[in-house]
Order: sequence, then C-alpha cells, then structure tokens
Amino acid sequence: MSDFMRQRQSQFILTSDEIISRLILKATNQHIKEKQRIIEGNDSEVYDVKLNNDEHVILKVRRFGDVLYDQEAWAINECHKHAVPVPQVLFLGKELIDNEMRDVMVLEKVKGRSFRKVIEEQNISENDVARVLEQAGSILKKIHSVKVNGYWRLNHDNQWDFDSWTDYMRSTIKDRIEDKQYLLDVGFSEEDFDFIMKCHDLYMNNYECYQPVRCHGDYTHEHWFVDESLNITGIIDFGDMQGGPVTTDFAIFQKDEPKSDLSSLIKGYNGMIDASIDENFGQQLDLHTLIISVGYLTYFIKQNNIEEMVAILTIQILSLIATSLTNLIGILTYATDYWSIIVYDIVKLRSYAKWIIIEETTNGSIHIINNTNDTRILSNVNYKLSAAVIGIDENLLLFSTHKGIFRQCNYLSANIRSQLNIPKCQAIKMVNNPYDNHTHGINNPERDSMRLHNVAAACAILIVLLLCTGTFIGITVGILNNVVLATMTVGVIYLISTMFSTFVVVIMYTILNSERKQSHCSTLETLTDELCSSQSIHLSYSFILGSLFVILSFITSVLWLFLQEKQRKFAQH
Repeated sequence: MSDFMRQRQSQFILTSDEIISRLILKATNQHIKEKQRIIEGNDSEVYDVKLNNDEHVILKVRRFGDVLYDQEAWAINECHKHAVPVPQVLFLGKELIDNEMRDVMVLEKVKGRSFRKVIEEQNISENDVARVLEQAGSILKKIHSVKVNGYWRLNHDNQWDFDSWTDYMRSTIKDRIEDKQYLLDVGFSEEDFDFIMKCHDLYMNNYECYQPVRCHGDYTHEHWFVDESLNITGIIDFGDMQGGPVTTDFAIFQKDEPKSDLSSLIKGYNGMIDASIDENFGQQLDLHTLIISVGYLTYFIKQNNIEEMVAILTIQILSLIATSLTNLIGILTYATDYWSIIVYDIVKLRSYAKWIIIEETTNGSIHIINNTNDTRILSNVNYKLSAAVIGIDENLLLFSTHKGIFRQCNYLSANIRSQLNIPKCQAIKMVNNPYDNHTHGINNPERDSMRLHNVAAACAILIVLLLCTGTFIGITVGILNNVVLATMTVGVIYLISTMFSTFVVVIMYTILNSERKQSHCSTLETLTDELCSSQSIHLSYSFILGSLFVILSFITSVLWLFLQEKQRKFAQH
C-alpha cells in the first residue's frame, strides 16, 4: 500500500461495529460472524464480512472521491446487462456516520483473488499472464459497449460534466495551465511544459471523440479477480467510472501496468483477431497516456502539498502558542523577581523584641506596642512575622521580605512603610560593612553570593534579549516569509534560552541553600545564634515560574526545529 493511501485511510475515524452490524443485517438479513478491514482503496472504507451462513459480502463506506455510489451502482448494473462479470449490489443507501450522511453499499464478494496478488505471490508464466490479459480485453470491450452522452463524471441529476469533446479537452488544458507551477516545482522545465501543452492541443484537434463510452477508470490487475485456473471471475471497483474515449482505460492500464504486454489486452479487445497497434491508434494512446499521467502527477502533488501545508500550519500555530506562553512566563519570572521569602518566628523573638508595629486590617490604623515591660503581649502569638514589624536592639527592624536576582522587597503595607520611612524595594548590592542596611532588616549578600547574583542577572538579561530576538525572527522572517533558516535559528535561540534559564534556576537555588546555612547568619554581629535561627527562608513562586520556563523553552525549541525540518522537506519535495 502506498504512503498516499496510508495517509488517506488514516484521516477518518472507522465506522462503529454497531452501524456495520445494522447495515449488514439490513442488506442480507444475516448477522456478522467475522469481519476484516480491507485497506486497499483510495476513496472508501471497505470491509470483508463473513455472515452466519458462511457467505461473504463486501461493505463499502464512501469517504472521498467524485463518484457517488448510486452512479457506481448504475455502472455495475449496466455491466450486468452486457454480460460483464461484476458483483451484485445487495444494498445501496445513506447512513449517518461521524455526524455526516455518507454513501454505503453492500455487494456480494467476487470469487477468487486479485490478479495483482496472484502475480506477486505466484510464479506464473508469461503465457498465463497473456491469457488473462486477453480475457480482460474481451471484457473491456463489453464495458465499452455502453454508449454515454457526455464526458468525465456523471452528476447527481444524471447529467455529465461536459457535453462536448471540445469542452472536455479545453477544461483539461485549463487545469494544466493552472497547475504549471506545481510541475515546475518538481523539476519540469519551461520547455517540458510547452511540450506537454502541445501534446494536449494535438490530442484535442487530431483525435476528437464523437461517441464517448462508459469507461471503468481504473482497469488494472488489482481489479480483476481470477480463480485457480486463471479465469477471470469478476471485475470490481467502478469508483473511478467516467465517460470518455475508448483509449481512456488503455491509457490508464499503460500508465499503471508498464510491465504488462498491452498487445495481449488489445488482442482480447479486438476479438482475438488482431493484436497489432496501428500507428494512428498508437500515437493517440501515447498522447492520452501522457495527458492522464500529468493529470495524476499534479493531483498527487496538490494532495501531498495540502496535507504537508496543513501539517506545517498546525506546527506554526503550536509554535506561536508555545512562543507566546514561553515569553509570558519568562517575563513574569524575571519581572516579578520573587525567588525566596524570608520570614521570622515571633515566638522565638519575643524576648528580644522592644516594640512591635501592627496594622488593623479593617481601617488601616497603625499601633506601636511597647514590649519592654510585658513580654506576654507577644507570648501567645504563634505565627510567622509577615505584615508586622518588630524592633530589636541596635536599631534593628525585622519584617518579612522576598529576595530576587536584582532586588529585595518587603511585604509591609504602605502605611507602615510611610511610618518608618522605608522603601518597598531596594537593589541588591555588595555589603560595604557588617551593618550596612541591617537596620531595615534586608541583608545584602556577601561577596561569594554576590558573584552568583551577578551571573544570574547576566543570564536573565541575556534570556530576555534572546526571547525578543527569537520572537521577531520567528514571526517576521520564519513564518511570514517561510524562511527555513530563520525557523532553525529561532529553534537554536530557544535551546540556548533553555540552557541559560536552567543556569539561573540552579544559581538561585544555590544562593538559597547558602543563605539557609547557620554559619552565614552568624557572621552578622548584630544577630545572635538564637535570633538567627528564628529566620526561615523558603522558595517563592519565581522558582516555579523559572522551572516552567525551562520546560516551555525546550518545548518551543523542539517545535521550531521540527517546523524547520518540515519546511525543508516540503521545499525539497
């Protein structure tokens, strides 16, 4: 089975067993004993169904294609009238499948096996192949004995697409002109295209078909069934049935079965009298084969292009969504800059507290409580210090803070900050002396930690620049102008961003662990060991955002690199 057929068959959800059972019961008045899906056709979902009486039938559900089942059934019934071995139509109707009314058809199963499978699996002689081809030619003569009054497809109202040969060929020529770029894209030159168009004109003007006939449309080994004696038992699949000149089926056969002897098919068609191909018919057949081959080529190019373009568009949309989400998380991570939270245990600090500031949540009033004479004011308060401030010896103020890469801020209300004349945030900087800024309870990092802060800050700035650059290149160049190199560049940019954001997360976690150590706290002469032990440092949400950013950056990188690969293959194809 071809890749095209696999892709086509994978595009729909299979019909449920319940619907299949109901259709088979309606068509045969029998229940299903076994069923097997047949994945060989282009346009239909097909099942080989074994009934309770051990007979076999074929169920077809139309998924694609121009020919409706009632038109295919008409062709089969007309063949019956002219002694063509075809399966009997047991049921024809419509069924609601996947929220859409679809054609369904049940036919008897033709005895024997496909001649193509016989050739592939058995070592049969050239004489046996020729004998089957002669039978097929004789049957094709009967198929062509049905005269029709139009060309190409039979429509719902039993009218053909084209009433005249000229209209039919002019439509074909118009299609080829519109498809010119597709042919040039796959390697044809301007001279090749001009030659193809001259062949179309020559065929239209020199080989006018005055009386179209019913053509099978896919008269190949696959659709001839033979028994063990290599006698044809049936012709199947009229899904490509059309009206046209007799050369139609010969041209399709010549295109699809290049290794087969066409003269044997013609010999059977001519009544076993003459197997020769006169020059006039030979040129007509070659021109028709060329026209059909180019038509099939452009059809498959367009089908593959549509599927590839849909896939590329899907990846582009996913890439843009991932890029937007990654940028948003990145901005939140480094703009909020909340990596760690420092809180103090009031219970442990109650013996050191000289006073405490609290604020009423109802009216915002601030109260300063003197704790010098009565420590019981704080003795029953067993919670972490958050919105309050306590004053300690050496003019030290303690309150809950958070620390980031670039700055550290407190959680105090505007009223309390105004009362104490304290800013909400201050930039992280190197400690100049042991007491610098300790009066405000915000401890700047020591020299080693400051180096890590500087590295994290440099990485953060670089990441933001990478995000801006990647987004600009990806959207304006990679997607809008479909430049493969640009999409690869964006993928690499986000991969680098993943690496640096990982560095930031690791660095900030290292700083956090360092600040948690008792030895670091004890170096501050203004704090005793007990005072220092009341301090707790926790992860804040920038760690979560940073970790999420690492994951999203990697996903975004993979999507852009995958998009680049799809664009490259599409361009090569």
